[in-house]
Amino acid sequence: MGEKTKRPAPDDAAAFFADILENAVKPHAQTIASITKGGDIAVVVFEPRKDVAVVAEAWGWDGTSPVFRLSNEKRKESLDFFRELGDEVSERWFSAERDGGRIFLLVHGATFLLNITKDGLTFEPGSLDSQEP
Repeated sequence: MGEKTKRPAPDDAAAFFADILENAVKPHAQTIASITKGGDIAVVVFEPRKDVAVVAEAWGWDGTSPVFRLSNEKRKESLDFFRELGDEVSERWFSAERDGGRIFLLVHGATFLLNITKDGLTFEPGSLDSQEP
């Protein structure tokens, strides 16, 4: 997991997310596409804090790969977890089929729900309401 690269400050949200997309998502676009084209969720892990790395490892991350496929079993476990937690946005995202695909982004100490649409990447509506990068 190594030393963190200097990144734009999270309080500059536009620059922060542009940097994350440029460095965490775009370099792995082909792998992400191969995972999501069949309806599976791609998980992107980028400079994770230890607590976020634990989540990724519980989902099957090998500790080094920048992208991996979330198994259907782990997706269902996550859906149940978010349902019990009362997180309607995450529950909706984990249960919905998406034409373009989904990316669960684990970055630093945060998680983000991304949708792949014909127009590019979008955040799941409502998913940023209580999120800080």
